[in-house]
Amino acid sequence: MARFSLNDTQWLTQASFEPTAARRRQFGRAALACALIATAGLVVAARAGFLDEQVSPAARLAQAQVEVERLSTELERANTELEMERATRTELQRHADELGERVAKLTQQIEFLSSRGTMAGNR
Repeated sequence: MARFSLNDTQWLTQASFEPTAARRRQFGRAALACALIATAGLVVAARAGFLDEQVSPAARLAQAQVEVERLSTELERANTELEMERATRTELQRHADELGERVAKLTQQIEFLSSRGTMAGNR
């Protein structure tokens, strides 16, 4: 058994105990702070698009149709650019062929003139 001294007994008989709500207020503030942080997190997640599962199928279909139109336009633009590149390449090849023919003719003329000059120098 525990022994109590006279001082312990006097203190227990004279002490008054009053319940205080200080801890409850602190817990309430902490719970409120956590709830506010969680709510803010949900709002940020919703704004960032993490909760897109809540979007209706009709809205998803509309978004998909807009995306298809955008991609179709981009494809048409890319095909047009490709055709322009092909036409440019064909034109450049034709021009290079013409220049090659001209170089060949000029080379023949130079060879002819060189051979005539060599013969004339021998006379």
